[in-house]
Amino acid sequence: ERLESLRTRYDELNLLVAAAQKMSEFESKHKPKRDAERVEEHGELRQRVHNHSILQQELKDTRARLRANSAGQLAKDLEDGEPCPVCGSHAHPNPALQTQEGTDLDEKVAELEVRVEAAQTTVSDYNTHIMKLETTFDLQSKAADEAKQTLFAQGFDSVEQFDQDLTSSKVAFDKAKK
Repeated sequence: ERLESLRTRYDELNLLVAAAQKMSEFESKHKPKRDAERVEEHGELRQRVHNHSILQQELKDTRARLRANSAGQLAKDLEDGEPCPVCGSHAHPNPALQTQEGTDLDEKVAELEVRVEAAQTTVSDYNTHIMKLETTFDLQSKAADEAKQTLFAQGFDSVEQFDQDLTSSKVAFDKAKK
């Protein structure tokens, strides 16, 4: 009966060993790595968001230049006394000037629209990637917390106390087997 009691205690402690090892491994190995990875990933996301913002501003500025150029394109054909094709006025005191950029702006706007959309997709994809990492990190933290709770539920205040109890139980079990 004593041997069976020791065997049961020994088995319980071996299960706790696995929990303690999981907790210890997470605490010492994964947490610092996870924290560094989290900082790096969030920095990368900030950079991608920043790049997206720059492209959006460039697109906005290019569209404004395109509109200004379009007004200049219309204004170059204005003649005094003839109606304006936009407002219908017969007087043209301050016509818009056409820039040298011309049709290149249409192509530039189209290119920037594609780049802005690609940057937005990259930001969204990276954000999803970070959310998956955060979920993994949260699950790892939860597993480590559960391992701690298991030890504490068994009456251990620390891993050191657990190690001492395991060693003494093993010695008692080995003696009882002989």
